[in-house]
Amino acid sequence: MGVLDFLKGRADQDRYARAFEQALRAAGEQRVLRYDAREYLIRVGADPARPEGIFYLDNGFRAWQSAPDEAARREVLQRYARALGDPHDETRAFSEVAPRLVAGVRDRAYLECNRLTLGTQFGVEAMSATVQRPLVADIAQVLMLDAEDSVSLVPESSFVNWGVTWEAAFAQGLANLRARSNEVHVFEHEGVLAGMNCSIEIRGATVDDALRISALLTALAEEFIVHQFASEGRLHLLAHFGVSEIEKRLKAREYRFQVAEDGTMLAGVVAVRAATHLQYLFVARSHQRTGLARRLWELARLDAIRDGNAAGRFTGNASGYAIPAYERLGFRCIGPVQEANGVRFQPMELAGA
Repeated sequence: MGVLDFLKGRADQDRYARAFEQALRAAGEQRVLRYDAREYLIRVGADPARPEGIFYLDNGFRAWQSAPDEAARREVLQRYARALGDPHDETRAFSEVAPRLVAGVRDRAYLECNRLTLGTQFGVEAMSATVQRPLVADIAQVLMLDAEDSVSLVPESSFVNWGVTWEAAFAQGLANLRARSNEVHVFEHEGVLAGMNCSIEIRGATVDDALRISALLTALAEEFIVHQFASEGRLHLLAHFGVSEIEKRLKAREYRFQVAEDGTMLAGVVAVRAATHLQYLFVARSHQRTGLARRLWELARLDAIRDGNAAGRFTGNASGYAIPAYERLGFRCIGPVQEANGVRFQPMELAGA
């Protein structure tokens, strides 16, 4: 990318941000709006340190940029302003909201991470718990509002405002889910629907993703990896997955991260170092064996080749649990299992073309 292309891209992003602010005003938003060009978001509220809300601009900008003409761009702005400006529809009657309700399942660790993230960004008063009903040890039923350009978890306060019970709203969400695509649902357990066609979005990660990436890696390490290690190895690996360490790598030019999102859930992450070493490839338990790991890896591999790894040769260090998954991607073990700082790993290699 040349300097002129870079400057034009920046100008287009700023133009979209200004136009989106105007669209929010037209949709009725009256609070203070503060545009942060570096983070590419708009903070809502008079106090920038404790915003009342945050509008992330990347998805809307991509849709706006790809629109064929100005009329289509205006429609994108109006659509995103409606979707993001009123995420929970708490002031509307339940009859208006009911057609948009969707039943779902989420990892309970993710739900707690999401609640803590809201508290970090907006203060303790924003940490409204998502109503959930446990299914098994780490999976819970949840209710979501499905808009054209956003999916949001329904907080506890919504049911009070709507004047309905969770059971009644969830029954409506389950009926909506079946009516949309009944043929793809398979009952695995009572109350659990599997085999759903989830809409996964994969994008480049930013520093803002550090908390969620750290939470995903830590949860998976606790479940599948660190039980193999002594105390030294466990502490070392979990520290390696800490938020501050992930932030450093997200900021470092030698790393390229990509994340997969299923609605509001972080479903997976891949990172390649120096275009040659597979640093991370993690997929949430709920999305394992769905082909997501292969999708993430193929995108990361092609990016690395474009970044200069013309030979297409890669190395990686796999935990004992991950070795079969790496082998399915074409990696092979090279040498014996190694140990450093109490962490045991298997060096692996993917031969180039």
